[in-house]
Amino acid sequence: GLYAYPMVTGDSNGNFHVAMMSYSYGIYYSNFINGNWSSLQNIGSGLFPVLYIDQNNKIHAAWSGNGVPQVYRARDGIASAWSTPENIFSSTICYDLSLITDRDNLPRLTCAANGFVYETSRQPDSEGWTEAASIAGNDGIAGQPSLAKDINGNLHLVWSDFRAGNWEIFYANTIVTRAPL
Repeated sequence: GLYAYPMVTGDSNGNFHVAMMSYSYGIYYSNFINGNWSSLQNIGSGLFPVLYIDQNNKIHAAWSGNGVPQVYRARDGIASAWSTPENIFSSTICYDLSLITDRDNLPRLTCAANGFVYETSRQPDSEGWTEAASIAGNDGIAGQPSLAKDINGNLHLVWSDFRAGNWEIFYANTIVTRAPL
């Protein structure tokens, strides 16, 4: 098959996990365990997958829908089945996804669309996702968000922003917001 846009991440057991997109817009998953790659699993349809593995080795995957809102699935480790696909946003269609879990181990996602960076989070007890909130781009063109988590569980976000007439990298966390690097 023809595949592109691979995303790789590792778990605490030393295993590697890969998500990729086929040229027919299938989203595929494979893992590398004990020196062997698993067979590819088709886990959805769309574009540009992202993966994140949390502290409990839960595998989180998200991708842009092909003309529809983003999709999220998860599985509790390599021996479990994937969850039912969930639409993340009700109406926002965006790309440049970044996926991580917050201090409560709930998935958080940022993405870019139409010059804005959006953020959403999964609610506890399967209550769905919050609606997309714009967190950057009101003053210009913003994109390419990337999330990280520090050892205390605080989330950090960087993104590209053209608000001053040239591309700059901006940073935000729970204390400092919208500060250029």
